[in-house]
Amino acid sequence: MSSRGGVLRGKEAYRQAFAGDSGMIYVRTPERVEASSAWPLVWEEGTWVGRQGANGPAVLGGRYAAQWHHIGGAG
Repeated sequence: MSSRGGVLRGKEAYRQAFAGDSGMIYVRTPERVEASSAWPLVWEEGTWVGRQGANGPAVLGGRYAAQWHHIGGAG
């Protein structure tokens, strides 16, 4: 689920999605982050890599895009 394009809402949903990949370390490297001046939205895009362990080889990777929605005072 962690990289299959599904929608995740909230911290607990993210924890559960990545729990099955506990041996993997994921790192996102944002290249562009753009906040909307009219809406509580932020667009982010860049590259990501998944490694087996902290110093292990990169076994997964690619480009990503995410849209963040600011809700209430959280964030």
